[in-house]
Amino acid sequence: MASKKERQGKKRLAQKERKLLEQSAPKAETVGDENEKSEEVWVRPPSQEEVEFEHMGQHNITFYRIYVMHKNHKGEVHRYTLGRMQVFFLIGTFLVVIGLLCSILILKEYRRSNQLANAQALITTLQGQLAAEVRHSDELALQVSELNGKVDILSDTLTAKTEALSVYEEEERAQHMPTSYPLRGNAAYYVPEETAEGEEPEEGGTETESTEEPEELGVQFMTGMGSSMVAAADGEVSDVEVLDGGGYTVVIDHGNGFMTFYSGVGTIMVKEGDVVTTGAILLSITADNTVLSYKIMRNGEYIDPWECMEIHG
Repeated sequence: MASKKERQGKKRLAQKERKLLEQSAPKAETVGDENEKSEEVWVRPPSQEEVEFEHMGQHNITFYRIYVMHKNHKGEVHRYTLGRMQVFFLIGTFLVVIGLLCSILILKEYRRSNQLANAQALITTLQGQLAAEVRHSDELALQVSELNGKVDILSDTLTAKTEALSVYEEEERAQHMPTSYPLRGNAAYYVPEETAEGEEPEEGGTETESTEEPEELGVQFMTGMGSSMVAAADGEVSDVEVLDGGGYTVVIDHGNGFMTFYSGVGTIMVKEGDVVTTGAILLSITADNTVLSYKIMRNGEYIDPWECMEIHG
């Protein structure tokens, strides 16, 4: 630490230097016309800091001095010298402004980078969702393909069942169509002989008395013992009527608009309400030279039985 004498010596040296600077300081400048009285302009004396700054600058060879010139409305020019603290303040202010600008730019860049990161994260999420949707779409397409295969199989199965049902219905219809021969055993087609008066002669005691009305169509057969009348198709016995002379008439309803009538003398083998199939025995013949009658009605009208029997031979 410097002694008291050294400090006093430095103080005296500084005072001498200050006096020298005051003596060497520039005089006040004058402005105006030469004919007019010159007016001195006041110049601010240098401060302690300025003196020390200039002194050190001279001893270090490098010398800095900043002047601020100002001209007022009278045309007077004033010159101001900036001190070291003022220069430091300006430099500090400049650095602070630069720092603020850099901070703002860095903050903007940081926000922009955050926005870019968020955008990239959103893009990644959307890409994941898109990939999931694509996989889901592929799964749906596979399921649709499988369902189409099942539909094809069901369609083929339905077609086969429809065809089978059509065949069954056709067979069922054929089974209920009175196309079969109504007799079993030896029999001949019987045509009665007409008399001069147009009446049919009696044929023994076993012949059934004819009760046909002129509009009823039918065929007659002559057969003997051991033969029988059978159902021409599947159906249900709707009526068993007893005829004069011990004969019977069996009526079968085939359920499709057709009804068949079997008349003759013999032993009855069915009763009303029985369900019969094609070839079922209805009437068993017990005497020779028995005349049997067979008729077919379609939708309430009699038709020629040979029309149905001839269709299937």
